[in-house]
Amino acid sequence: MDNFKHFSWDDIISFSEIDRPMWHYHKGGNGDWKAEGKPANGYLLVEIEGIPYWADAIG
Repeated sequence: MDNFKHFSWDDIISFSEIDRPMWHYHKGGNGDWKAEGKPANGYLLVEIEGIPYWADAIG
């Protein structure tokens, strides 16, 4: 299914556990979950182990 990007909770934990300075969380920064080249890659919806979530809710 191409409408969602698929993740596991382990993927989210791996991204979230990186210690980043606060300024990295701005739109497009390396702490922005939805940024191109990062986990959500611009998707609005992601699927985590069979359940859809808004990408904003995860990031």
